[in-house]
Amino acid sequence: GGRRARDIDLLPQGPKLVKPAVLTTKDIAREVSALFQPKGWDQKGFDAEKYLSESLGRSEEGPLLLVFDNFETVQRPIDVFNWLDTYIRPPNKILITTRHRDFRGDYAVQVGGMTEVQCDQLVRTTAISLGLRAPVTSDFCKDVYRESEGHPYVVKVLVGEAVDGSRLRKIERIVAGRDDLLDALFERTYTRLSPAAKRVFLTL
Repeated sequence: GGRRARDIDLLPQGPKLVKPAVLTTKDIAREVSALFQPKGWDQKGFDAEKYLSESLGRSEEGPLLLVFDNFETVQRPIDVFNWLDTYIRPPNKILITTRHRDFRGDYAVQVGGMTEVQCDQLVRTTAISLGLRAPVTSDFCKDVYRESEGHPYVVKVLVGEAVDGSRLRKIERIVAGRDDLLDALFERTYTRLSPAAKRVFLTL
C-alpha cells in the first residue's frame, strides 16, 4: 500500500498537476505507521518518526523493502535521504526512484527510454486501441521514436494526435506545441534552480 508522492499525473487526456500526500520525513513515518498499525499508532503523542527509525533498524514485521517513488517531490530530498540512510540496516532495504539525474544513492541504476523495438510495439498497440484500421508504417514508427526519444507518455500523445479516423497524419513537432505538457514536465525543474541560475535562465 502507499500514498501519492508524484506531483504530476500523466493522464491520457493530458497532464494534471496534483498535490503529493507525502512530502516530509514525518509524512513518511505516519504512512508507515498507518500501514503496520503498531500499538497506539493512532493515539495522540505516538512518535511515528521514532517508530520508523526503529523499524528501519529492526522491524517486528520481518525484513522490509520500502519503495520511495518520485523521490524528487519530497521536501529537501537530500535531508530525507540522509535521515533514512542513518537508520536503515540490513536485511531492510530502501528503493528510491527519481527523475533527477543529479541525485545519487548507494547503488544507482540509470533507466533510459524504451528501445526502438519497444517503442514500435507501443505505437502499434496505441494506434489500434484508438481505432486505427490502417496499417502502421515503419516510417511512422521511426518518426515517433525520433520525436519522443522513447518516452512512453510522449509516444501515446504523438500517436493520439496523429490518428485521424482510419488514417495517420504525419508526425510533426506536436510536443513542442503542447504548452500544458511542457509546463507540467519542466516547471518542477525550473523551481529547483537556485536564484542565480533562475536569473541566468530568464536573462537568456
